[in-house]
Amino acid sequence: MQREPISGRTRVLGVIGDPVEHSLSPLLHNHVLGKLGLDYRYLPFHVRSDLGGGVVAAMHTLGLSGLNVTIPHKQVVRDQLDLLSAEAEAVGAVNTVGWDASGNPMGHNTDVAGFEKSLEIRDLLGRLGGAAAVVLGAGGAARAVLYALARNGVSHVSVVNRTHSRAEELAGWFTYRFPNVGLSVIPLAETRDLANALSSAAIMVNVTPLGMAPGTGHSPLPNGVLPPEGAVVYDTIYTPEHTVLLKEAGQAGCVTVGGLDMLIIQGMESLEWWLGYEVGWKEMLDELRDLLNEALSKQ
Repeated sequence: MQREPISGRTRVLGVIGDPVEHSLSPLLHNHVLGKLGLDYRYLPFHVRSDLGGGVVAAMHTLGLSGLNVTIPHKQVVRDQLDLLSAEAEAVGAVNTVGWDASGNPMGHNTDVAGFEKSLEIRDLLGRLGGAAAVVLGAGGAARAVLYALARNGVSHVSVVNRTHSRAEELAGWFTYRFPNVGLSVIPLAETRDLANALSSAAIMVNVTPLGMAPGTGHSPLPNGVLPPEGAVVYDTIYTPEHTVLLKEAGQAGCVTVGGLDMLIIQGMESLEWWLGYEVGWKEMLDELRDLLNEALSKQ
């Protein structure tokens, strides 16, 4: 794909993190920007964990058009922003920074849309209305998943986590935001309670790193514990593409969804937010999956 040479008119997007070398975002965004024929480049910026406090000022100074934000900078960047989108405000986390119509820095969260739309394109989003859900994990991505589940009508959520205090903190945020949705906190070690919650769940989402490379031989669920046949089992892990959890769930008759589409869609949602128009990512989805899977196979 031939690109125009970089010039003084080229606009710069990027991602910050520590580390950032593993990020697939530059590959994804530059591929799409090239197909769109836009004079943009998307770059990875390694910003040390102790230097995140100057990110928004640096964006302004350098004239950057937008940034994605990953670990460990999400909270410190959020604290620098007075303007937040509805999703970022509700979830309490920012993974995208851009500019409003008046040139003021603004934070956004595209993880919510990434999760929702990865279900929508499979005609699974409608299953959430009035359903019970189980979420494994209480980290940063759990808030986006819980927010998406609640605003799409689930009636009850069970949060399962090893560290009870983190789950309780997440539960407090969720109950404040969604007082009409039932919520239970289950320690991961309580296998019987977990099995009971899964038995009536229409969807289970794993937002823990258990099963991610290099620990690909592990599942976040105890042996033999799975949702019922026909339930959706969603693993936000995208490397490997088919985790132990997804393989076991598929063999048990569950509908399985991996994390690669969420990764792609949240990136495309960021790009559309920066550009202010739709980029047609649905038509490119198979191509983008192949692109990222090839890159992952070489890591």
